[in-house]
Amino acid sequence: MSTTGIEIMVTSTQQEHRDLREGDDYLPHNGAYEGVPATLGDIEARIRYVKSESWRVDTACITKHELFFPPSNKETTPERDRREARAQSFCATCKVAGECLDLAAIRDEKHGMWGGFVRKELREKIEIRRVELGLT
Repeated sequence: MSTTGIEIMVTSTQQEHRDLREGDDYLPHNGAYEGVPATLGDIEARIRYVKSESWRVDTACITKHELFFPPSNKETTPERDRREARAQSFCATCKVAGECLDLAAIRDEKHGMWGGFVRKELREKIEIRRVELGLT
């Protein structure tokens, strides 16, 4: 527990564990872990790490940006569904999907696919992460 005595629960998509120390500039892929208490310092370190965007070199989508944002021309519902399904298949293999979702939460993104979530799911997931990260 931090010296402030504040303890916050945060979630993640991975089960790995690494000791999280207040003030770390790096937290492992997908952040703190489900059921593991995180101090306020851990969350602040997580936000600094995600904002640095250094993790982006590990994204599964690094060369597939066209899948994650709609084209400038109008796409039909079946075209959108196919594009989103292909994009989600990349996200399913991505080791930094948690960082991606956290960046969307920090930026309060309204468009695109982030952390494997399509626009229908994204708003709710971003709101949850914003609360967990203390951004609201």
